[in-house]
Amino acid sequence: MAKTDAKPTQTTQPTQPAHPTRTTRTFSPPSDRLADNVGAGLVPVLDAVAAGTAAQVFAAAVELNVFGALAEAPAGTEDIQRRLGLHPRPLPDFLDALTAMGLLVRGPDGYRATAAARLHLDAGSREFIGAYVTAGPAPELVRLLRTGGLAERPGEEDGAGGDPYADPNAAHAFIAFMDSMNAMIADELREAIDWDRYDSFVDVDGSRGDLARQLLTAFPRLTGTVVDRPEVATAFEEHFATDPARSRVAFHSADGGPLPRADVVLLGGVLHDISMKEREDLLRRAHDAVAPGGLVLVYDVMIDDARTALNPLLGSLQMMMTVPEGGKYTPSQCRAWVAAAGFTDLATRPMGVDTLIIGHKN
Repeated sequence: MAKTDAKPTQTTQPTQPAHPTRTTRTFSPPSDRLADNVGAGLVPVLDAVAAGTAAQVFAAAVELNVFGALAEAPAGTEDIQRRLGLHPRPLPDFLDALTAMGLLVRGPDGYRATAAARLHLDAGSREFIGAYVTAGPAPELVRLLRTGGLAERPGEEDGAGGDPYADPNAAHAFIAFMDSMNAMIADELREAIDWDRYDSFVDVDGSRGDLARQLLTAFPRLTGTVVDRPEVATAFEEHFATDPARSRVAFHSADGGPLPRADVVLLGGVLHDISMKEREDLLRRAHDAVAPGGLVLVYDVMIDDARTALNPLLGSLQMMMTVPEGGKYTPSQCRAWVAAAGFTDLATRPMGVDTLIIGHKN
């Protein structure tokens, strides 16, 4: 059982300036140490993905003539939505991404185009160069911005998104990707709490259990349960086939019902894949599953509360183009959901590329 005096220490995030200036990101090759670390080495890969999404954001803004709409005077999100006929769900992340890219300015009166954007990216300007500098049209993002839904893809139902487990080859690649994402924060997660105070954990959407394996290896007194779709069970058994920790870990097929009971429930990179209603339901089930004195650990690559960091905003738009009702969120939003589920003594802290929210169950 969890030790009931094991409460996390409250931490706070650094205070953001009221009107932060744009930070230019410099891409550089990883050091030998980073290059040889799978998790840290994945950061440049994700940066390259984000760069592709940034190109789509730029192309979509030019196609929709966002800069022309904001050339004369600032406008709020609702006004922009109405003026351009856009959907409210992806629009804030889209506008804040353009702001982080240095193409819009966000102020008390809303968003306005920068001087250069007014001159060169307003389709009505005599010095418009948008048609020559965009990488091409961005139909999936434009559809998302106009309808809030996913683009139609051959062989998929409209709005259904791609199922990574539908094709065994794709499933293998997706599971390997999940392992890489876990590797990025595994060291920090082992140090995030005093694991010696706890006996058991549940890793929700834990894939084939690579993160569970690392926790079990580091803390021999722990037992764990990996919760994921039934299609992952075979990969889980193969992963633990010769592992000495196999006797201390179980696989539980996700069915929307109660989660297995444990001292600590991990929800890593889960909430951005599901709808708001599903997020609330999952956090309530996590609260039911956590033993008194235990913890919930919610971690993800989150949008900063000031909404100025570019890559998480781009990641949120990419998620919206891929998963129905998906999208990223801020630490403040996540804290509110965790508190609403019944957890107390919340703490927020950076954890590698992720942000970690710790909630305690009395």
